[in-house]
Amino acid sequence: MKRLAAPFQRETATIAALAKLLTDPTRLQIIALLAEAPDYQKQLAARLVELGAAPRQSTLSHHLRALGDAGLVTQRKFGQRVYYRLTPAALAPLAGFLRGVADA
Repeated sequence: MKRLAAPFQRETATIAALAKLLTDPTRLQIIALLAEAPDYQKQLAARLVELGAAPRQSTLSHHLRALGDAGLVTQRKFGQRVYYRLTPAALAPLAGFLRGVADA
């Protein structure tokens, strides 16, 4: 088996955790939607329904919390609404690893 390039050896746990987190199709859809524009939870739920997913409010909250715990999503409260925003830099370790593998 070929060894990982030095930059990836230090980040293998982070890369594996991100990859595992992104195995859920709903989380991938949330990331794709937030990549287009930040949004609040109720509107995200409506946009997911348009895509054919219909997570319950508690399930959507669970996914947003998991993405937030991993640093992929940040939240900011405006009045009664909480807006969620993607943190693209948090995906950098995984993206760099996949680019490295694809270019090998």
